[in-house]
Amino acid sequence: MSSYAVKIAEGEGNSMETFNAILIAFGGNAMLLAVLAWLARSIFSEFFKRRLIDRKIIFTKLQEERVEAVKEVYIGLTEYLSLCQEFIFSAPHVDENKRVNLLATLGRANIDFKKTLQRNKLYLTNNLCDQIQQVFKETATLSNSYIFVLGAYKSDHVSEDQHKEKWVNSYQSLMHEIPSLLKAVEEEFKILLGSEEYNL
Repeated sequence: MSSYAVKIAEGEGNSMETFNAILIAFGGNAMLLAVLAWLARSIFSEFFKRRLIDRKIIFTKLQEERVEAVKEVYIGLTEYLSLCQEFIFSAPHVDENKRVNLLATLGRANIDFKKTLQRNKLYLTNNLCDQIQQVFKETATLSNSYIFVLGAYKSDHVSEDQHKEKWVNSYQSLMHEIPSLLKAVEEEFKILLGSEEYNL
């Protein structure tokens, strides 16, 4: 082989090595990038999966707390209404000691419910809180109004007919009008507990 041919062969060999080196370099980088991309996807996938799980856990916990809040408020409200009904129904027909006990029980229930609502209102919508307070306020107003007339009747400041009229009106309102308002609150409770998002 001539020296020229040797030089060409050597040149081709060097070019081939250079070309192979370039291919390996680019091929290696491409492989490295592919591995890095895969790792990044895996890391981010795991991160978002963890975030999703955490959000589900938080949502579940909040829903559990909301259910407990609704339960406490509903029980407190219905118990207060029941005690008001009992007082108005029974008060004219029992002795003074029994009346005083009924009145004391009613007063405690009033205070307890206010505390219960205040403690749990964070888990309720503003509109629902307004409806609950309306039911409570109207129930308390009816009861207090009758208590005042009853006291006046017992001290001979109003007639028996005036007392009887107030008694009948108060009792009918507590037995019919207030339960209608309570039913609207119950429907709001059901909607709230069936909601898919934690929206206050």
